[in-house]
Amino acid sequence: MGRAATICKGIFAGCILLGVTAPGFAADVFYLPDYPWSPAPSYLAVDSNRLLPKFSTFGKGMEYRYYSSTRFGVRAESFDYQDGRDRVSDTVQSQWRMKMHSTSLLFDWFPFEGRFHASTGLYFNRGELSGSAQYRDADFGGASVSARQLNDLAQEAARQLRQTGYREYAPRLDQFAATNTQSLTVDGRSVTLRDLALASARVRLPPYAPYLGIGWRNPDGKSVGLAYSIDMGVVHLGRPRVDYSLSGSLVDAARSYYGPAFDERITQEQRQAEEDLSKYRYYPVVSVGFAYRF
Repeated sequence: MGRAATICKGIFAGCILLGVTAPGFAADVFYLPDYPWSPAPSYLAVDSNRLLPKFSTFGKGMEYRYYSSTRFGVRAESFDYQDGRDRVSDTVQSQWRMKMHSTSLLFDWFPFEGRFHASTGLYFNRGELSGSAQYRDADFGGASVSARQLNDLAQEAARQLRQTGYREYAPRLDQFAATNTQSLTVDGRSVTLRDLALASARVRLPPYAPYLGIGWRNPDGKSVGLAYSIDMGVVHLGRPRVDYSLSGSLVDAARSYYGPAFDERITQEQRQAEEDLSKYRYYPVVSVGFAYRF
């Protein structure tokens, strides 16, 4: 833990150092034309020649770069990533979605006044990974669950509990499946399979992540011809936040039977998931961009 904190402090210190010293190396600032019709100063005008499309392990997006001298520069990036899957297996349907938007503010240092540079800065992440699973009524036509179907589900649930390490809950389900003769009802009302349970989970990253890396690029953002940008580094994502949610008739019955211990177990599982995911807090970043200037 102490080593990780030291690394983060070093990266933050590098951001501050480069941000303060870069303006001092403005002896050979690249030429930006003055636009008399633009109310903004020329150094704030967006120059399309400094934009570069990029593909990264954070998704696809754009980069905008500006060099204050032959040794120092600053750039901003914006990436988007989306993905998702749907799955239907037996009587269960599940889905997961990932949507992430990442922006960065990075400072580049060219130690040899050439194409190679070292970089440090921050990534700002917004988005989440979410998933859900529930029973589906397709196999039963939306009708209430019969005693036989209910007992089959109880036996399957007991088997899953044993496989996932919750053996202490399985015998009660086995006993229920062996003696039950009633269809599925809650408070005297027939319940469909879909009403049984809905489980959902959401994973969110901390809003910012320090970055450290190296790369190669055209030293002159105004050059004609091939423009490229290649970067490799690592970000410290930190500890993610995990939220579990359970609802449905079966969940309500379990919560009523086990009392506070039921929700305490859910909270324990959330904390364990966060602990497991925090092992992957260092995320490799590789980005490549190309464009041709005429």
